[in-house]
Amino acid sequence: MRHPLDEILDDPLEELYDLFEWDVKQKPPIETDQPSAYGGPNQGEWDHPVSMKRNKVDERIHQGFAPEMAHQDVHGDVDLADVGAKSHLAGTLGRVQDESSKRGVKIEAGKGSILSQEAELEKEMEPVTHNDMSTPMRGQVPDKYQTPGEASAPMGEQLEIEEDYDYNDDVAYLQKYGRA
Repeated sequence: MRHPLDEILDDPLEELYDLFEWDVKQKPPIETDQPSAYGGPNQGEWDHPVSMKRNKVDERIHQGFAPEMAHQDVHGDVDLADVGAKSHLAGTLGRVQDESSKRGVKIEAGKGSILSQEAELEKEMEPVTHNDMSTPMRGQVPDKYQTPGEASAPMGEQLEIEEDYDYNDDVAYLQKYGRA
């Protein structure tokens, strides 16, 4: 006769152990020898379709097309009712704008713009030297406060200043008031 506590003392995972002992098929090995459809970024044999279209747009822009026309030439006419088409156009224009801002501003001297006039004035003014841009060290006197003789002195040479100090005032103070 079984005791009622035997059911409680039995292992609760007994059914799981029995399931494990059954004949279970092994997992098939992972096959890594098969080439994937996408070769990856390091293989030049195949490009992603999005990057291929982007490269075509860039080629047309470098040929002299306006960015909008280059985009329409590759992607087709932009349907203003289609949100996806507008987002593709915005992506192209944003990318072109980012690339142009990375290249910097080109100053055209003959156009007479304010920026070109300022550039010409800066060329005529005295150039900034390395000493102007260096951070002053502690205890260093700025150039505008130096006399011409001090500015031309060699760096390693120290300026010797002899001080004449009259100790008679100190002696008179000690005689009158005693030690401090």
